[in-house]
Amino acid sequence: TADYLKFDADAALLSRMTAELQSLSPQHQEMLRHKGIFCHCDSTGAVAAGIGLGVQHFQGRGLTPLLEDVDAMQQLLGIEAAEGATAALKGL
Repeated sequence: TADYLKFDADAALLSRMTAELQSLSPQHQEMLRHKGIFCHCDSTGAVAAGIGLGVQHFQGRGLTPLLEDVDAMQQLLGIEAAEGATAALKGL
């Protein structure tokens, strides 16, 4: 089996891919949650789509500015999770 599965978070691809990923079997959705990586994330929309699908791993140059934007993080993750993510970023 694959260690991780990378998905390009390009907006055009995401719009086509989201419905297909949502229709995966429960076993494959679980694999997506634990082994899926959304790469090339450079917008809150890409991260929001990944979170909506249960993705827990993200890559992209746009992530650092997003993590530094507390309001955007709170909208995506909720207040407590956003505070934890922001604190973790400061610890790097």
